[in-house]
Amino acid sequence: MKEPRTAPCRRCGDKIVFLLNEKGKRVPCDPVGIDEADEYFDRDRHVRHFATCPNNAAKSRRMKK
Repeated sequence: MKEPRTAPCRRCGDKIVFLLNEKGKRVPCDPVGIDEADEYFDRDRHVRHFATCPNNAAKSRRMKK
């Protein structure tokens, strides 16, 4: 099991952790409540970073082609 990917948020600079959703896509999450063994996003335990980012999350989403 790999350690989840981390990066700074492009909008606010806070650290975010990417977990996989049920479709295999990466979900940006706040690192609070994430264990090293966590690989998949769980709505009951993890918080999406878009919900807590002080900047507008809609502006940081990529536009669909």
